[in-house]
Amino acid sequence: MGSLTTRESWPGQSVAVPVAAFPDKGFHWLSDEPQAQVATRLKSRSFADAHWARVTVPPVRIIREAMPAAGQPFHLVLHLAGDGQYRGDGYAFDQCAGDVVLLDGWSRCDVTHPTGATVLRWSLPQGRLVPFLPHGPRQPAYHLGRSGGINNLLSRYARQTADNSRHFEPPTRNALLTHLCSLVGLAVGAGAGPGAEHDRATARQNNAVRHRHRILAYIDTHLFDPTLTAGRAAADLGISRRWLHAVLADVSISFHDHVARHRLQQCVRMLDDPAFDEVSITEIAFRSGFNDVSTFYRRFGERFGTTPRDRRRRRA
Repeated sequence: MGSLTTRESWPGQSVAVPVAAFPDKGFHWLSDEPQAQVATRLKSRSFADAHWARVTVPPVRIIREAMPAAGQPFHLVLHLAGDGQYRGDGYAFDQCAGDVVLLDGWSRCDVTHPTGATVLRWSLPQGRLVPFLPHGPRQPAYHLGRSGGINNLLSRYARQTADNSRHFEPPTRNALLTHLCSLVGLAVGAGAGPGAEHDRATARQNNAVRHRHRILAYIDTHLFDPTLTAGRAAADLGISRRWLHAVLADVSISFHDHVARHRLQQCVRMLDDPAFDEVSITEIAFRSGFNDVSTFYRRFGERFGTTPRDRRRRRA
């Protein structure tokens, strides 16, 4: 089977990982080289609650079985070099350098790189991406190709965000990830074709999606501002509070719960990071946008079943 050589974004961190560590994938090498010499270069990094990886593979066939469990992320794959043949339930297409594909993480996928390839893969949480996808049934794969301005913009944005990810502070990463998901949604919508707009109900839903893009991007931009409210967001965006709540409710999002959840995720990232060990828990709560410590402790306990202090102590 060979091994995967993992190299993180900082120097000096390199470790060989056996492919057995990836039980959801089957690797079939297509090269005549000795297995010991077959390796995959992998550079990866977490980014807010998403993850990206830049992978260079030799000639290989990779089979990922269906993952029916809820919460599987979407995979945005940019082909930087080489070709790929994608097969799955209800789809089959070829990818070449410059192409972009979006894969739903729950479905089976069979990918062949006959001559090897280099790809950039963003793993995007469902909760982040689904609100930006156009109205209609979800598909196991969206072949976005590389033609059109929005696809070119998406590709450049995804690459540059990954390349510079080390230099962004956590609040900035959160906002940039929202913009990435928004671009993915726009690219998927553009691929649906102009005929979709002829259906009045679909046109209304797509209009709601566009407003949802604006609302969620606004929230992430102001997430750590303790004065953020639904009324202020609606006023700044030029829409009514009722429409704001209705647009979010279409995808089962509550404004207040969404804000609190992402603020809590930021708190957890800081509690789990040794760089913030000298920062008090109260300061972490304030930096994450909470303006009431008792509310912060109550919401933290409800979501994680523990206290911030215990979370930090277990990590230490």
